[in-house]
Amino acid sequence: MLHNKTTMIEKKDIAVVIPSDMNNDITLSIITVNFNNKHGLEETIKSIESQTFNDYEHVIIDAGSDDGSIEVIKSYAARSNHLTFWVSEADNGIYDGMNKGIMHARGRYLNFMNSGDRLNNKDILSEIDFDGTGYIYGDVIIKKGNEIEISASPQVVDFMFIASNTICHQACFISRELFEGHLYDTNYKIIADWIHIAECAMWRNTTFKHIPLIIAECDAPGISANYRLSWQERCNWADNNISPFYKQAFTICSQLADSPVMEFQAQSHKGSKNNIQTQQDFQIIKIKNSSPQRLKMNDIITRSSHDR
Repeated sequence: MLHNKTTMIEKKDIAVVIPSDMNNDITLSIITVNFNNKHGLEETIKSIESQTFNDYEHVIIDAGSDDGSIEVIKSYAARSNHLTFWVSEADNGIYDGMNKGIMHARGRYLNFMNSGDRLNNKDILSEIDFDGTGYIYGDVIIKKGNEIEISASPQVVDFMFIASNTICHQACFISRELFEGHLYDTNYKIIADWIHIAECAMWRNTTFKHIPLIIAECDAPGISANYRLSWQERCNWADNNISPFYKQAFTICSQLADSPVMEFQAQSHKGSKNNIQTQQDFQIIKIKNSSPQRLKMNDIITRSSHDR
């Protein structure tokens, strides 16, 4: 069954949209992973469709939903040329789904906006300068019932920050080249996106740039919000990937890092240029910032050399 720019192939529980023009000159690929979250998927699609920015494609990886999500995707595919690939099939977890999306993405930059995540406003993508930086990242609103929390990212992604924190993937625009040979490690169920950031910052000389914009809004808790399991996976990763000395430095930094939580009225937030669009009953914002005292990785390496 032929469509304007795509070919639809249906096979049992699999439905794939394959681009026929295969134009790789796309700035941004937005990847959405979904499993039985029809309402969240609708919200995500709505926020993407409303964008004034047009130089993007949308890739949806569904894990075999049976809650009506497939019908939502088919309806979306019928009306949007931006949806260039979608599939519904069983997978091995969220990072397996995200990897599938990466392999089908054609944009110079990738963003992961999973079902339930929303772009903050209709003009937000138009405000991003896709300038060749490896990781371009902003801030995120996290909704917790009638309360919202702004997860404000640091200006510098350094050793101290990596040891104790991460950047929300919803707020990241990641150069596609950084995934060549470095897909998300599916051996980890919670922190694979953090591992990618850590390896890029520590070993791959990746450039990072913070932009003072609230990129997206997402609901809490997500899978990575489980602190105990997240920390356990980080320890396992450290055991398998860094020397005992640097693991000790890593642990010390994580213990030293302070994340003060300040409560403000919504109108007092000045960390991002775009206004916060919230319901009136969202009275309190919690702004989380990592410690202003930064210990750069070079400092740790220098000090460790002197201490040996």
